[in-house]
Amino acid sequence: MVSHSVQGQAVGAFIYETVKLPDDTAPKAIESSLKLDAMHNARSVAINVFGTLMGCVPDRGNNQPRYERLLGPKYNSEIISRLAEIVVKDDDAISRITALKVLMLAFKAPALSTFVKTSLTNIIKDSLKDHDNSKHRANAVSAVNTLTEEDMNDQYRDIVSPSIFQLLKMVLVEGDDEIGSRVARVLFKNFTVSTAETKLNRDVLVAIPPLVAAITTLAGKEIIMQLTDRVAISADTAFRIACELTPKLKSTPTFARAAVIELLMKLYTKHRHSKPQLIESAIPEIISLAFDDKDDVGGIRITAIQLLVALSSGSETELLSADFTLSHSHSHPAWRPGSSSSSVLRQITPLATRFMGLLQVKHLRPSVVELLSLMSLDDTARKAITLKIASVAFGPDSPALIGYVELLARLISDGRLGEKATDYMMLFLAPALATRPQLSRFRFEILTALWSRYSRRPLWTNGDASSKSEEGIEEKEDIGNPDDDTEMEQKDVKEAKEQQRHEVQKLVEWLALALFGRHVRLHEAQAWKERCGRYLKAKGGSGQSATAPNQASGSENQAGQS
Repeated sequence: MVSHSVQGQAVGAFIYETVKLPDDTAPKAIESSLKLDAMHNARSVAINVFGTLMGCVPDRGNNQPRYERLLGPKYNSEIISRLAEIVVKDDDAISRITALKVLMLAFKAPALSTFVKTSLTNIIKDSLKDHDNSKHRANAVSAVNTLTEEDMNDQYRDIVSPSIFQLLKMVLVEGDDEIGSRVARVLFKNFTVSTAETKLNRDVLVAIPPLVAAITTLAGKEIIMQLTDRVAISADTAFRIACELTPKLKSTPTFARAAVIELLMKLYTKHRHSKPQLIESAIPEIISLAFDDKDDVGGIRITAIQLLVALSSGSETELLSADFTLSHSHSHPAWRPGSSSSSVLRQITPLATRFMGLLQVKHLRPSVVELLSLMSLDDTARKAITLKIASVAFGPDSPALIGYVELLARLISDGRLGEKATDYMMLFLAPALATRPQLSRFRFEILTALWSRYSRRPLWTNGDASSKSEEGIEEKEDIGNPDDDTEMEQKDVKEAKEQQRHEVQKLVEWLALALFGRHVRLHEAQAWKERCGRYLKAKGGSGQSATAPNQASGSENQAGQS
């Protein structure tokens, strides 16, 4: 039997070469034979005749002979419209595939591309919306699959793009599992191949924000997460999507907000290095979600906190360039307002003590601890955090203590404690807390972190501080300019000594407060001083070693008198 393709070519050549017919005979015959109610064989032959006349025979390459003048532009739109109907509505799969391939080749011809785009776009889009005819919907999905196969490279984007929204709606919102799974297979098979952004990839992800509010199922949310993770897009496109998602953090149902916050997390994770300010505008809403204990659906609170952690952490380069280990230095790392994460930290550090309240929510605690550790890079926030820890540690037993000690262990492990009086108070307090039976789970971490981070940090008294200051100045003299003014050097030495005395005095005051509370009687301070003296004498301590107890006693005498 002669194939349809060969039949079409033979008929086309015969008509053109030998038969003299009126100008509209051939196009009318083709158009009539392409009707869906025509005989199947007639439609097949008409498809191939048109393909032959227009140089659009599938699998014959791009340099086919054309007999366009036999049909003329007058009838092109009608014939192409008939072929588009066959692509979706014909019951024969071979006819549908052949008609689509003919149209795909015709789309590359300048004289036909507009007709093909209009007809094929409309028939696919309308069929996808036709809920009453599942067969036509499935055929339209198959057509999209063919138009977006691996090697197409956006060739048919103008045809497919207008249907992207409806395709996503079918898989994310509608409850038809069968057609939805077919659409999902097309999306993940054809749209995740490219490693660089294509126009169709961009169209898919840009269509997600308008649909987020309508997502009500975990399956739908999981699909958009996978698409966001696997579809390649540029940082600029990610920024555009993030801007469209941000308003939906407060104007959509709770489940949809959970999806939005996870989407923002995905986008930021992928593009944080190239676009660090990607979702900065969303920070106030993210903070509100972290504190919202009424609608914690879909893990929205923990995701919000984790996103704040990611935003506060800065880029990998910034983290690697910052030395947070203080065992070799005696000052906290400089606060760097120019870093990409600093603007985020500036917004959340005033809320440090409020975030500490979330330590009591067990499933949030690990993420809150990580966030508070980052906040403690700021001296003011760290002081507020450590004072809150001290107030609980020195008070009556409280359920909050476990969360606070976990936070303290993290601060020590991360090397966050600097040279402030409250930092030293935490270093003295931590070993004592580690001995409590109910806090034994933190003992290894605290003691190991103290040894690793702070074992080489000197803890000096006033006399030691003066000599240390002088040593520091002497070192500067060795490497400094020999022509420096002597008077300025002396002034620097004096200021350094005064600063050290001030810091040590504050440390003594904090220790006194920790030992005795706000009010102490004179005999209590004297008894403590005597016991410390006996202990130091038994251990062979020098008079200088007793300096701190003497100072503490003096300050407590003042407190008792007041």
